Amino acid sequence: TDDDVPPYPTDPMGPVDLPELDLPDLTDEEMEDVLRGMGS
Repeated sequence: TDDDVPPYPTDPMGPVDLPELDLPDLTDEEMEDVLRGMGS
């Protein structure tokens, strides 16, 4: 049911739009390196 779906995307490979972090533009590869470095 729709109740099981959160009001935000949860797919880890989906687009990410977090302007509040003010991150530099990264390539997908660089972003993957950052996420791995964070222990994700």
